[in-house]
Amino acid sequence: MRFKEGTRGFTVLEILIASAIMVAVVGFAAIGINTLLDYKNGEHGRSKLAYGALQILDEIEENWENRSVSLGNLLINEPAYPLQFRVDSPVSGYPSLSFFINSAEGPRAICYSLAPLPTALGGDFSGAAGLFRLILDGDESKAALENFSSDGDLSAAFPAAEVGRIANLLSDSAVFFEVHLIKLAADGFSLEYLNGDAQAIEVHGGKWSLGASHPTDIAFLEVAVGVLPKSFHGTYFGLSSVAEKGIFLTKNGIRLARLLPWHI
Repeated sequence: MRFKEGTRGFTVLEILIASAIMVAVVGFAAIGINTLLDYKNGEHGRSKLAYGALQILDEIEENWENRSVSLGNLLINEPAYPLQFRVDSPVSGYPSLSFFINSAEGPRAICYSLAPLPTALGGDFSGAAGLFRLILDGDESKAALENFSSDGDLSAAFPAAEVGRIANLLSDSAVFFEVHLIKLAADGFSLEYLNGDAQAIEVHGGKWSLGASHPTDIAFLEVAVGVLPKSFHGTYFGLSSVAEKGIFLTKNGIRLARLLPWHI
């Protein structure tokens, strides 16, 4: 059997060039696949964070809809149920929201607060925090209500050590928690934020206090939460400015908010 004229085998140089091209193609394909997998994993991680933030908001809204309300009308001897948002208590340096909810045994005081994660959960992640929920029993709630005054601090009824217990943990990813007051603008349609930044809020006897002002016609409370992977918590809390924290949270985590209608 004879080969046709002009037919020849591959030279060593051609084989080496072809091998190099194949290696490059396979390498680029591997990089592309790994990049796609990293992107998918990143998106999956963000989806989990978003789901966790939604669960927090659902939990707060459920109890918000079941809250105890009263104007404290002295003519019928009703107690006034206070509500407070604090920026640094009951756990020092961490914000909290506290109010009263209905139960079979009467009003129960409830507190949502950021706090450091217990070592068993935080592990080696320095600065890891979470969102906790503590509900006082009937007697403690009654004492908190009876001892509260218009200039009192409701969060003082919730011991910091109890707030930060594993049994009270709602989320081990939460790093941001704020409450904002909103009213309807003069046009009757758009919303007017009365405090875009973190600021203490209080309502007692149907009267709001925001710093030295006493706003009226409040339509909504906005509850905002931000979540990050635990490995980022130390970096987040180590940032010095609110703006830097906001940028970092937007880039690496999830921030969600929900409007809760206000009514007496």
